[in-house]
Amino acid sequence: SGLLHKPDRGRSKMNNFALRKENAWTPELRTTVLLGFLLRLLGLILIIYVMDGVWDTYYLEDDKGFEELASKYLYNAHSVFDMDMLNELTRGWISPFWAYVLCISAKLFGYAVVPRYINVLLSTLCIGVIYRLCYEVSENEKTALTAARLFAFLPVPILVCCFPIKDIFITVSVMYAFYLFVRIQKDRKVSTFQFILCAVSLVCVYFTRGGVTELLLIFLLAYYFQKLYRKKQYLTAIILLMGAAFVLVAFRSTIFSAFEEKVDTYSNYGAEEAAGLNAIR
Repeated sequence: SGLLHKPDRGRSKMNNFALRKENAWTPELRTTVLLGFLLRLLGLILIIYVMDGVWDTYYLEDDKGFEELASKYLYNAHSVFDMDMLNELTRGWISPFWAYVLCISAKLFGYAVVPRYINVLLSTLCIGVIYRLCYEVSENEKTALTAARLFAFLPVPILVCCFPIKDIFITVSVMYAFYLFVRIQKDRKVSTFQFILCAVSLVCVYFTRGGVTELLLIFLLAYYFQKLYRKKQYLTAIILLMGAAFVLVAFRSTIFSAFEEKVDTYSNYGAEEAAGLNAIR
């Protein structure tokens, strides 16, 4: 009788493991996410309302500019979506998306510090995304949970999300993109919603910081090529490489001119300084 019941317990354990694998939001992860959120919220409250001015030394000039931009929009915009004012405040910007988010959210809720709360939420969301990504890579729940806890509880991720920087949004988007890339590489299901969400986030990243989305597309191409090579679909892989080469050659001037403009803007290097763009190429 005992021998007959052992296979049932074994199958039950396998079924439970499969369910946990599909549903990555385990009780341990939920606890980690909740504690991570509370720590971030507490840190933000302390920085804004208790230790105001203490962090000015560590407050980057760009981030001060973001909050000042949100304040100007808050007090001067005629509506939540005042496109004339948005265009006025972001004139000359190459990647204005995050500035739009800061301005609109500040006007919508009536406070210039609202973008900081958005970053707290995005950083909390990133805990779960990191768990999923590490689980796909390692296929080990303990490893994925350790990675999520590191991001949730280390001081730097907690503190940086308390400021209106754009890097938190970029981090979430990049991690989620790599999560889907790994699933594609491993022939795992990617839903239409996941694909659309990733595409929209990468478009937003493109208009937030230059060069990130372009590099991620290169990674996607490499992941997909490796998948085809592993499945011995050599003809499809060759066609894919030829297509990528054709696009690169056909749009070479457009691609490089876009990078030149972004590199010049973000690095302040001219074409003749420190070997400039030629060295970067």
